[in-house]
Amino acid sequence: MSNQVSQKSRQKPEAEYNLIDWFVKCMKNYANFRGRARRKEYWFFFLSRSLIMIAAIFLDAILFNDAFLNALEYCESDDCPDFNFVITILASLAFFIPEIAVGARRLHDTNKSGWWYLLSLIPLFGTLALIALLAIEGDQTENRYGPPPK
Repeated sequence: MSNQVSQKSRQKPEAEYNLIDWFVKCMKNYANFRGRARRKEYWFFFLSRSLIMIAAIFLDAILFNDAFLNALEYCESDDCPDFNFVITILASLAFFIPEIAVGARRLHDTNKSGWWYLLSLIPLFGTLALIALLAIEGDQTENRYGPPPK
């Protein structure tokens, strides 16, 4: 019991969180579809995930393009395996469930079901509608998904 108390006392308040703290919080709750997530939590996770994905794309471009593999004499241009997006695909798989989970919790904050996240499957208009839902302010009072996250 005292170990739980000491861990909670060492946690910094959310007001002092930086980009990495928000990212870590979401990754620790990677499969938690219950409760609510404030806008800051969702959008900082979205930003950090986007930056990591951009870095993964650059790493793939550097490490797995044909010119680089040929320069290392790894293979001839016709024999090179097509690994152009290995790191990007692995990063996408790592973020798939956490992205949906924090999105569902964000929708819960606006008193909407997490199933609304499926709007992203509708090209353009569904994605724009989902962005609007994710951007609106959450309920200030308790709703059916729990107390406000602030």
